[in-house]
Amino acid sequence: MPVFEEYCPYLISIGDFLNKKNIFKADEYAEVDKNRIHNFNRCYISNDKGIEALSVPVRKISTAMPLHEVEISYGRRWQHDHEIAIKSAYGKTPFYYFFSDDLKELFSTEYRFLYEFNRHGMNLILKWLQWEDFYELKMINDFLTKPYMNHFQVEIPDAHKISVVEIIFRFGPAGFYEILS
Repeated sequence: MPVFEEYCPYLISIGDFLNKKNIFKADEYAEVDKNRIHNFNRCYISNDKGIEALSVPVRKISTAMPLHEVEISYGRRWQHDHEIAIKSAYGKTPFYYFFSDDLKELFSTEYRFLYEFNRHGMNLILKWLQWEDFYELKMINDFLTKPYMNHFQVEIPDAHKISVVEIIFRFGPAGFYEILS
């Protein structure tokens, strides 16, 4: 099962995964340091102000270490903050409530390691999209290079920065394939 850098990967990452090209997934043994960890502990959502970064706090990283050893910090209520931010951004979209119980489960589980959390987040996305045949999708780069209007009618200049959850919550699994094919 793939583990992408973030738990809600960019749309372009999912498209490349489905096309089986340029697959950028995280290797659990990849070395990360304090300068590179932000690639793995952030996801980006689209809201009424544009793009918002959500960060999973991690315990201090002083030297390079394997990704699977990076521990999540639970010193603040980040899961609650992420759940509320995602609900605020997508709670009024047509498919949000269909998937919201899965999100609650993801955020109510205390994963020790960031790698585990990201893997479970990605597994949710694959479950939502009901992927069985990874060759179904044909990416059209036009979609990813044009400005994108989110459900708040805020223009996102670069659709590469759209999270896959944006499309799933707005258009559902079938809509995801229609938009990108």
